[in-house]
Amino acid sequence: MKIVYLTPKSSFRENLRSDTLWGLICWGINTVYSKETLDNFIADHKEGKVFKISSTYRFFREDENETLLFPKPILEPIDINRYFEENKISEKEKKASVIKSLKDYKKVKFIDKETFEKFLTGELNESKYFFSNLWDKKIPNFNREDVLHNQINRLTNTTEEGALFSTSELFANNGGLFFLMDGTEEHLKLATGALNFFSHVGFGGDSSIGKNHFDIKIDDFTFKKIENPNAFISLSLYSPKKEEITEYKKSRNYFWYELEARKGKFGGQFIKAKNFWKDSVLLFKEGSVFPNLNSQNYGRNIQVMKYDDMNIYQFGYAFNLPIKIMEKQ
Repeated sequence: MKIVYLTPKSSFRENLRSDTLWGLICWGINTVYSKETLDNFIADHKEGKVFKISSTYRFFREDENETLLFPKPILEPIDINRYFEENKISEKEKKASVIKSLKDYKKVKFIDKETFEKFLTGELNESKYFFSNLWDKKIPNFNREDVLHNQINRLTNTTEEGALFSTSELFANNGGLFFLMDGTEEHLKLATGALNFFSHVGFGGDSSIGKNHFDIKIDDFTFKKIENPNAFISLSLYSPKKEEITEYKKSRNYFWYELEARKGKFGGQFIKAKNFWKDSVLLFKEGSVFPNLNSQNYGRNIQVMKYDDMNIYQFGYAFNLPIKIMEKQ
């Protein structure tokens, strides 16, 4: 497993999800190597040789310390009424205080690596983490600014009155983004070549005007070993196979998730296609948890359009990590 640090050279937009990253790497392989190399790379997935990639998350550096943030696992919600009954809490003021804290807790979407691994090993669940008050600590953040732009009329090459729009951009002084990738030695070599290419040309949106440019650093990476996992968590967007869904429905205690519809554009900076919208797909969000099916790979790539002689795919494989869900007490 490799970790890829993206240290920004400029402002950037936090929109690098796993499907976007996989698409960029595919274009990079096509550009740096060849279309044949890309075709073989995609075909490998159907043969079980899957290149896995997570979405990007934030990291921060302070002196010699480094903080990596991961999505808080989506697990069984806290049964607050059960808590009140078991602890014989009946006073309205005490109940209101706990409920207010619970509302604040639900805003916590990311946790540091140490806490994340405690969820993986089964030391923590939603209830234990909430009532420990460990979550109520300040996490570093990026500066976000709304930047005003002029809309240009491409026919007259002039700005138009009243045609202003704004974009939300992030600035990171002591950190950046990171993601994880895993696969065969050959796949990792191809991905590294593609990423080095993007370190020069920028990662997608507005790279031509200096946005989304990063320095890249790649290191080895591991998590704690999980003993007797009963589920897995995905750090990427995930589109399961039909047979996987059938199995998940049998194990509701280990099946907690959120869904998101994704509809992307094709080509971007590489091909200016007239019909650029890909088919919409419904994916499980990062942090979703699923029953362990003792499989090495979960998910699939979905064909979402065809352009000339190219079949265009939406990446839907899980970046799966084993997790041991704490049993109810």
